Amino acid sequence: MPMRLGWFGILFTLAAAACSQTSSPPIPPAPPPPRLSFDSHCYQIDGRDSFIFSAAFHYFRCPKPLWDARFQTLKEAGFNTVETYVAWNWHERRPPPGPDDFSQIDMTDLTDWLDIAINRFGFNVILRPGPYICAEWDGGGYPQWLVTRRPNTVEEGHWLRSDDPVYLEWCRHWYQAVAQAAAPFQITHRPAGKPGILLWQIENEYMYAPFSPEVKLHQLLALAHDARDFGIDVPLITCMTDDPLFRNDPYLRQNVTECRNTYPGYDPRSELYNITRLDDYQPDKPRMITELQGGWFSENGPGQKLSPDQGFTPEQITHVTLLAWAHGYTGTNYYMGFGGTNFGDWAAAGKTTTYDYAAPVHEWGGVGSRYFTVKGLGDLIRQHGPTLARADAESIDVANAPDDFTIISRRAPDGSRFLFLLNDRRSKPIRGQLQLAIPGEDTLQLIVDYDLKPFGAAVLYLPPSATQESQGAWYPTPPPMQPQFVIFRPTIPITQIRIRQDPGPAQNYWAPLPPGAGIEDTGIFDRRFVWYRADLSAIPQDQPLRFSADLPDQDFFIAQLDGRRLDARRHGSRQVGGIIPPLSNAHTLLILYENGGRPNFGAGMEARCGLHDPTISTSLYFPIALEDWRLHEQNQRDWNYADLTGDPTQVDPRGMMTFRARFQLSADDLHSGDGLFSIQHIRGQATLRVNGIAFGRLKKKQNVAKALHVGTNEILISVVAADVAGGISGSAEINSAQRPPPLPVNWEIAGATQPWFDPNLDDSNWQTAAVGDPPPHAQTIPINPVWMRLHFPIPDHGAWKLHLKATGNGFLYLNGHPLGRYWEVGPQTDFFLPDCWLNVGPGTDNVASLCLRPTDGPVSLRQASIVPYRNLQH
Repeated sequence: MPMRLGWFGILFTLAAAACSQTSSPPIPPAPPPPRLSFDSHCYQIDGRDSFIFSAAFHYFRCPKPLWDARFQTLKEAGFNTVETYVAWNWHERRPPPGPDDFSQIDMTDLTDWLDIAINRFGFNVILRPGPYICAEWDGGGYPQWLVTRRPNTVEEGHWLRSDDPVYLEWCRHWYQAVAQAAAPFQITHRPAGKPGILLWQIENEYMYAPFSPEVKLHQLLALAHDARDFGIDVPLITCMTDDPLFRNDPYLRQNVTECRNTYPGYDPRSELYNITRLDDYQPDKPRMITELQGGWFSENGPGQKLSPDQGFTPEQITHVTLLAWAHGYTGTNYYMGFGGTNFGDWAAAGKTTTYDYAAPVHEWGGVGSRYFTVKGLGDLIRQHGPTLARADAESIDVANAPDDFTIISRRAPDGSRFLFLLNDRRSKPIRGQLQLAIPGEDTLQLIVDYDLKPFGAAVLYLPPSATQESQGAWYPTPPPMQPQFVIFRPTIPITQIRIRQDPGPAQNYWAPLPPGAGIEDTGIFDRRFVWYRADLSAIPQDQPLRFSADLPDQDFFIAQLDGRRLDARRHGSRQVGGIIPPLSNAHTLLILYENGGRPNFGAGMEARCGLHDPTISTSLYFPIALEDWRLHEQNQRDWNYADLTGDPTQVDPRGMMTFRARFQLSADDLHSGDGLFSIQHIRGQATLRVNGIAFGRLKKKQNVAKALHVGTNEILISVVAADVAGGISGSAEINSAQRPPPLPVNWEIAGATQPWFDPNLDDSNWQTAAVGDPPPHAQTIPINPVWMRLHFPIPDHGAWKLHLKATGNGFLYLNGHPLGRYWEVGPQTDFFLPDCWLNVGPGTDNVASLCLRPTDGPVSLRQASIVPYRNLQH
């Protein structure tokens, strides 16, 4: 029976027939993959899995003419990414009129560095613009002028890194400037196949900031929105900034990925505790280590060690790297890959000029065994990085494994395997044979021979279907055996110097010091020496006086009156000058302030620099810090050193101990009826005796004046602990019960002004002195800095350093370039001389200029020479 078609069916049939007689329309091509995306395993670039193998390289720690050489060395190690902080204080050194004014910002160094890294060397980039960067950099990267913008309603130490609207407005100002410079370099703004900026970090190690999670959330949201508002469309990251409050915020969860920083040294448990946190906190995003230990910085002070002397071996950097990769981290950034130098006065408080960091690439561009180890790890990433990025951990049964031996296997979708072997013993090598069984559809039986140095580690790559060790390859690959060519360059001795004492500021450089002002309020934003003076003609002339001032822990001052240097003692945050004898006529007190640099973290970042509350008073009491404490237990005769720096827990529960401190008092130190003893922390039942006189129960503050006398004084504190440990701790001191009111004094301030580091300066009329001899100059003003100029030739291009041993603290310059700071306490005595700052060749002259202030005695130069780095590969 024929099928009946209605009009709709007839039309449909005719349309179908017509279509059958014409060609089908072409299928449009699939859209290209996004330039950058990610999943829980890794980042994808142009649709392909990537493994981020990165090295930190701070452009502000290296002269620009040397950037190419450092990039080339990192490129040869196999790095595909470089990372840098962007230091706000480097780019905006003077204050703008307001947050909408960008006239004081110069981003040229950043854009030049990005252009070279991306366009010339083909690196991807991780950018970390703060605004807080830490980095052992002065003020953590904040410009010093920023503290002058803190509202009076916000307490000092609680503004930077907060959610105060004024602070956030200045952060937005900074982000706008950085984003305008960086946005065109983002990988998302560049053609397919071209590298660019991959990640943009907001904040830095925020978990250490002393704010509530709510305050932190507000600042993180502001920074994330600022970045997006100003055109940053690559993923945003944070590091050490995890809290459920952040994770649960929809905007942060969508836009920001948390990363980890880890500096475990030789403690793998510390690294594991840190990096495994992301397993639960952020399972849906790739795992990235923004700071994987590439060494450590060095600090000033007795007994401190420079970075290369701190014991970081090739095995250590291999172990921390492979432990991270074995736990699924598909992005790692060595901090540092190249450390560089804190030229000029940019080092944070307490940090050395050198920032070598024991990094794979040394400060002067040389490389050594840690570099070649990292290069061997880079071979794995070059050859198998995308495969490792997609690999998952798999169960494994091991026989014959020794203790403290970690074995982890990861399997990629194509069947490739990565077998990680790690010796967790720092002191012993291990070698032997492992019998491994990897369960699955077909259980893989594998025998592996291993030989690992102390704390050594290695990874065995097995291609798909491999069934024995010989079918795979071990990493890190050993460095190629190459002859070491050492070019011998003799040391260039410096036997004579030109020397001159700084006369101090001319009269027209002095300006009134406003009450409560710091040096930044007077327009001084660097670390130069600063002078203070006070006219004492308007104060009483018939009794001894004292000068004192508050100042940050890292700072210091020296004072003099009528050519006589005054004694000074540190008393907590307050430094006290010596006795000023009764004045018979008008006198001027002259003070030289030394800025030790601002801390790179904590409340001290926003403390005003300079002398705070400088005071002339009639107090006859000299505060004394009690630091040499001893203790002994009942029925014992020996007095042992007592550490009061931690918690007050020296006494066991239900135990008893006696603490003792001795100190000297002169007749001038005593003030009738005035002598306050204070101790910071007490735990347990404690009693006090001073020079045999009992004062009963110990209080945090007690007047003990009646027991004090000239000569040696002794304090005894007996502590009986309760059911928990007890003791005493913290600062302890003898001081005046009350601070007398300040006398009326007019203060003036002046910054150091002598440009005697100019290489074109004619110093022929300066005094000539022999290196190593006692100082020949007569220091007519005992606190004034001394300038020394060292002339020397450089025969050829190479890596050179200036070796110095001197008395005094101060600043170094090379041919007019700020080289760094010299600290008498050490440990640094060698200073890298950038080749691009040297005049090289026969008949040339170079000038190293030193400006040193006296410490305990006159300034002198004991040793000076120009020394070559003998071998760039060591």
